[in-house]
Amino acid sequence: MLVLCLLLSMNQGRVILESPMEMQVFQRDGRDRGRIALRGRLEGMGDVLEARLTGGKAKGEWKPVSFDDRVAGFAATIDAPAGGWYGLEIRLRKGSALVAEGSVKRVGVGELFVVAGQSNAANHAEAKLKPSTDKVVACDGSSWRVAEDPQLGATGNGGSFIPPLGDILVERLGVPVGFFPVAVGATSVREWVPAGVAFERPPTLTGNIRSVGPGQFESTGRLYQALADRLRLAGPAGVRAILWHQGESDANQKDPNRTLPGGDYRKLMEEIIRASWRDGGRETPWFVARATYHTPEDKRSDDIRLAQESLGKTLALAGPDTDALDGDHRDNAGKGVHFSAKGQSEHARLWSEAVGPWLTRQTGETWPGRRGPGAVSMAPGGRFRQHAMDRPRPPVVTPPEAGKAPSDAIVLFDGKDLGAWKTDKLRDGKDAAPWKVADGIFEVVPRTGPIVTREAFANCQIHIEYRPPAVVTGRGQGRGNSGFFLVGHPEIQVLDSFENDTYPDGQAAAIYGHYPPLVNANRKPGEWNTLDIVFVSPVLDGRGKVVKKARYTVFHNGLLVHHDVEVPGSAVASPISLQDHGNPVGFRNIWVRPARDYDNP
Repeated sequence: MLVLCLLLSMNQGRVILESPMEMQVFQRDGRDRGRIALRGRLEGMGDVLEARLTGGKAKGEWKPVSFDDRVAGFAATIDAPAGGWYGLEIRLRKGSALVAEGSVKRVGVGELFVVAGQSNAANHAEAKLKPSTDKVVACDGSSWRVAEDPQLGATGNGGSFIPPLGDILVERLGVPVGFFPVAVGATSVREWVPAGVAFERPPTLTGNIRSVGPGQFESTGRLYQALADRLRLAGPAGVRAILWHQGESDANQKDPNRTLPGGDYRKLMEEIIRASWRDGGRETPWFVARATYHTPEDKRSDDIRLAQESLGKTLALAGPDTDALDGDHRDNAGKGVHFSAKGQSEHARLWSEAVGPWLTRQTGETWPGRRGPGAVSMAPGGRFRQHAMDRPRPPVVTPPEAGKAPSDAIVLFDGKDLGAWKTDKLRDGKDAAPWKVADGIFEVVPRTGPIVTREAFANCQIHIEYRPPAVVTGRGQGRGNSGFFLVGHPEIQVLDSFENDTYPDGQAAAIYGHYPPLVNANRKPGEWNTLDIVFVSPVLDGRGKVVKKARYTVFHNGLLVHHDVEVPGSAVASPISLQDHGNPVGFRNIWVRPARDYDNP
């Protein structure tokens, strides 16, 4: 037996590790733990495979690794504390004899991000930067290294915001931070969609698209594939988020036929986001920056910015507003589109302030980096200790006076015109809403069809005031009938239900055909009624399937008539529609307040 052990040690084989790679970071699952993917080949035959982590918070204990001793390949995961760098050792034994071993000197569990978009997300900035710690790393898809500019995996030979952003996150979170840079300079969102998604207007540069018919184009899918490949490479917990900084090559192009309308920008971004959820196997959060700056004379495109902002309220989260970085934040003495060294640092700070507070709500940590004992609030993530003076103050909002909107509302009717509304029945090629406006109210003009808001809304509070005709005509559904819709979801009935019987799930304030109101709170004919609706958007998976239904809470004339009820519909953001049911119902004082997150004024 002693001779056998000596022979085995003299002819010891290897454990050839494909994962983890040197300096690889894996996404932590929560605040303190994560999983490291083990994958490779075994040289030799054994019956016990073990791994251990050494250094830092690791205990240095050998842990069994599941494998099939009939094959050379293996794939498994091991639990690991958040932090790094750790040394990883793995060994194959047959009984007490060592058959093969392998190791990686540095592996970590921390935070992972994909950085995608165009030049200001790539290596086109003025100064080549490097992080102040080796715990800020980047991967080009085949190897990891300290994230010094230029970043492998992205285009350009200059600098980026990645080194200073990584430094901020490492300092405040105390874990290694890894990036997958895939951004490509001068690219349009049209070049980033998966292959097979068609669009009509080609971008200014056409190297990543192809014609598929008269006036029809599609992406080659190459850029999207690089993004999707990084998501698959990331490991058991994927990446924390995708940071998207792009828009300049879609906004305000010299050839207006190459400029992308904001509505198309949003649709194509939705295609990319949903495809990434499908191909990545999870709903990885996206942060979308507002980025449309070209020159001091062309600082922004409101159309594209509106699309980026709307994404930040629906499928994605709001990234930083970098159009505001002008002057000496830009290269070429402030005349360029790319960031200067000062701009790179400020760009990093803006990303940290967009991502950091949200990230710590996921882990129960605090931002910026406060840890330790003490009671935390009941807000999501427990980000602040109770009674903390550094907690953000809620914004001051002037509450509504009678007949007016609160100061932070989006006003959909101000008593003057219906500019916020349109009709699908064009008249002389125009979509202006045809209902009557007079004396500070507007009224249904029978047989002209419904009207709909030009803007769509996700999670929000909605206020509507309506008045059935004072002169009672008709009965049941024929009396003072209109309706409120979030398009794609059920109607909330508008009806004169004062001493007017009809089927319960069709009376005023009913969620039509689904739920009767809890009480009949109608005022007399000719008097004003109020509806206050809280809409919670549905949650969709990567294939667009509803995994969490939309919900309504409704107050009718100040009384609760529906409490957090589920309703069908898959529209995450919906325009508001008012129904023409042939009755001259009046409306006034209509406004919407998008929902806020706690501690994010």
